[in-house]
Amino acid sequence: MILKTLHNLKHSNRFPTLRKYLNLLYHDPKMVCVPVDVVTSVNIEDCTFLICDQLNMAQKIEGNYWFKNLLPSDNALDIGSNVGLVAIPLSKRVRRVWTLEPIKEFNDLLEANASLNNITNITMWLGALSNKDENKFEFLGRIQDKVNTCTFQETKGKIGHIHFLKVDIEGYEWDTINPEDCNDIEEVRFEFHIRRSHKKEDFRKMLAWRKWAESSGRWWQMEEAEEPLCVPFSNCYLFAASTRGAL
Repeated sequence: MILKTLHNLKHSNRFPTLRKYLNLLYHDPKMVCVPVDVVTSVNIEDCTFLICDQLNMAQKIEGNYWFKNLLPSDNALDIGSNVGLVAIPLSKRVRRVWTLEPIKEFNDLLEANASLNNITNITMWLGALSNKDENKFEFLGRIQDKVNTCTFQETKGKIGHIHFLKVDIEGYEWDTINPEDCNDIEEVRFEFHIRRSHKKEDFRKMLAWRKWAESSGRWWQMEEAEEPLCVPFSNCYLFAASTRGAL
């Protein structure tokens, strides 16, 4: 079937190349492609970011309930910080931000983006959360050699009191952070990734987070994300819990 489709496309007058067909098939009026040798950076909410293939992960801070209830005196921890699309605008709204990112390529871009924006209140760590003593970390097929790993409790101990926590670590959240670990954190934000091979287990653990929010008297909200999913995951849910007020 696939070979027949490709053969028909090859001999089609409407689609002289497979590339044009795919461009039409995946056309999104909200997205644009730019040559990286011409456009080197973009501006998002008064923050400048170097062009890279991670910019599709950008999201607005202003008007986004995920970032409601922030205070200028807050300490924020961004686990799975990518290239700084959250950490950098966040740094302009809180006292200090700590980031933890396991992929060196992304962490280097985060450092470059922070420098580009003259940000001085971000502490950036190259590393990963883990409950194991290991010096290699595999992330969606990317094996990172000699990446420092630490537990969530060890990370908290390096910072002191955390007021705002954001976690987006592509399925590693299930084995590295428990709801009770966040009892003393006012604002908690997670992306929960449901692994295809652990669906029942992950849904059960996600329900435990909801029960934790309810039993601790927090305002909370959960919704299914609309973003494209990586192959290992069947669903992604956005979870927010707050002690400060409605979301």
